[in-house]
Amino acid sequence: MNLISLLASNLKFEPIKFVESLKYMGQGLLVIFIVIGLIVLLTMAINKIFTKTSKKAKANEDKTE
Repeated sequence: MNLISLLASNLKFEPIKFVESLKYMGQGLLVIFIVIGLIVLLTMAINKIFTKTSKKAKANEDKTE
């Protein structure tokens, strides 16, 4: 027997196992979307904070010149 036939002999197709694993796949996708959303919100917040700071600094530089 070759390696492929040995591996294939232990495989059993059980559709109910696939259906049961969809729950975990859905949870994983939900967590991924939540993390991506948090990263986007954090990036937007940091961008707003530093954009205001740099605009104020630039306005102060323009006044002194």
